[in-house]
Amino acid sequence: MTNDTRKTLDDLLPEGVLPADSEAELRALEEALHRVANSAEMVPPPSALRERLLASASGAEQRFAPFTQRLAELFDVGLERAGDYLSKLLDPAAWEEAIGEGIALVHLEGGLATAGADVGFVRVAAGQPFPEHRHDGGERVLVLRGGYRDSSGVTVRTGERTYSPPGSTHSFVALPGEDLLFAVVGWDVQFDN
Repeated sequence: MTNDTRKTLDDLLPEGVLPADSEAELRALEEALHRVANSAEMVPPPSALRERLLASASGAEQRFAPFTQRLAELFDVGLERAGDYLSKLLDPAAWEEAIGEGIALVHLEGGLATAGADVGFVRVAAGQPFPEHRHDGGERVLVLRGGYRDSSGVTVRTGERTYSPPGSTHSFVALPGEDLLFAVVGWDVQFDN
């Protein structure tokens, strides 16, 4: 419990309102509740429930709109085109299964700065591993939903960007709770078959 909380409580319950022993018990109870609240692990809601709530709150088509500017920069395209690309995330026909079970891709065309790169979206099922791969060229990623734990031990979450330099090798596992979606621009990615 912070001192600010105690000060507010003192304002609400001035000294003498409760018997001295009751006030001490109340303070002890507040401290215990604070410790429990701070130690409790956050449990994400089931993905289907989360999707329904998000869709009803803002409209599914608007879910990824906050990423429009960042996606335009990553893919080197205009804002309108980036918005069109984000709408593909909701189109089941745009996705193709690839690389392994639980992994799907949408291939897109980037601007001049992405020439020669694989540009698109990747979806990885919650909890699904993504195989080890090598970046003979660099790779830039923007996480749009969910997150992953990289083989380096780093956890990457929604809204975060990563860069894998040429010559780097890694794998990752999508975090549980919801499918991982990310935008990617990568040059010369190699998978060992």
